[in-house]
Amino acid sequence: MQHLRNTDGTTGSHFVLSLTLSLAVLAPSVLAAESYFGIGVGMSYTADQPLDGVDAELDFDVGFWNGALTYGRWYENGWSLELEAAYRRSELEIVRTGQPPGFFVTGTENALHGLSLMMNASRRFDFQWPVTPYLGGGIGVSAVFLELTDETPGSGEYVRDTAAAFAYQLYAGLLVPLGDRWRLAADYRWRQTAEFDMSTADDESISLDYTSRMLSLNFQRLLGGARNPEARSLPSERDGFYVDGRIGTAIASDTDITTRFDTTLDAFDLGVAGALALGYTHVRPTGRRLRAELEFHGWSNEADVIDFGYFEGEVPLTGEVQVRGASLNVIYDLIPGWTLNPYAGLGIGYADVDYDIRVWNGSGYEPWVRDSHEGMSAQALLGFGIRLTTRAELSMNYRYWLAPSIELTDPMGATIGTEHGTHLLMLGLRYNL
Repeated sequence: MQHLRNTDGTTGSHFVLSLTLSLAVLAPSVLAAESYFGIGVGMSYTADQPLDGVDAELDFDVGFWNGALTYGRWYENGWSLELEAAYRRSELEIVRTGQPPGFFVTGTENALHGLSLMMNASRRFDFQWPVTPYLGGGIGVSAVFLELTDETPGSGEYVRDTAAAFAYQLYAGLLVPLGDRWRLAADYRWRQTAEFDMSTADDESISLDYTSRMLSLNFQRLLGGARNPEARSLPSERDGFYVDGRIGTAIASDTDITTRFDTTLDAFDLGVAGALALGYTHVRPTGRRLRAELEFHGWSNEADVIDFGYFEGEVPLTGEVQVRGASLNVIYDLIPGWTLNPYAGLGIGYADVDYDIRVWNGSGYEPWVRDSHEGMSAQALLGFGIRLTTRAELSMNYRYWLAPSIELTDPMGATIGTEHGTHLLMLGLRYNL
């Protein structure tokens, strides 16, 4: 069953053809201003994928095993051409087969592996900022290996197959100079493939699309005599108030139910997070900034699975957990004067965590908990800022947020004790008033 094919039955020779054409396009040109080699890493999210041909759907976890190698040229007219070889691994979390309880939660070995070769073209825009925004897209070929085993006792291998198909992507990002010869390309990428044709262990024909989104960091080394342009200096920032709008993704942690033996909320979907902050900046004589801000934030995550332990096992859920709250944050610059200005911070706040979750009972979904809790919360964050103008600054940060003690009441009047933690990746735009 290990064979490589496209939807029309052709073989992996598309890789050879794509590579030959790409190298021809990237041949030296009189317009070439600079060339580079890059190494990239990133975090990916793969949308739920229906398996056409069988009544099943694949639900993926967030993927962190992603990497890329790139070689490209930036031209004097602002365009670039790039050859990209990338690997993405999307770990399978749940496989739904028909209506519940026809589903199973997969082990860590089950995953969709993707290897792609892409030819990209992008256009950069010079706004006289310290960083340079760009837009791009690419076409190429993608090969995937799907490994899926039902670990339910008495079950076994479900799918173990490979296939290849046409792929394309769109992306947007920022070029950040890191000294004379290095720079960082930070971007968001959306990738789509044509259908992959595969077979199950029972020789049933199946097909699936592969749609993924990725936050990528590509560290590029300029080759030859190329150098980054000299950064335009901005006036020193002064004390004053600011507003900051933020948007990002929320990844809820698995949480134990402390009042129920061996019970865990075991899987949440990726959520959308937003925040708005009003703060004050104090610039110290060393150039480091100390900021204090009041932040209002919110996000939600859909619940997928609850694990009742050895005797009952894992059962599907529907519903969501919503977080709404405010936090007082203190943020301090770590290294002043860089184009990328790293910072760290802590926050303490108050949050309303609302649970509306229903559990599968064998014939339908019934309420498991529909209650909310108000209480203390805390967060720690680490990120970097990029000054765009004298007043505007772009920022990106990771933070871990925690409501450490939550008490809820289920429909039968029993107490449910738990905590709720969330990993957040936030992109912000701050404006000095």
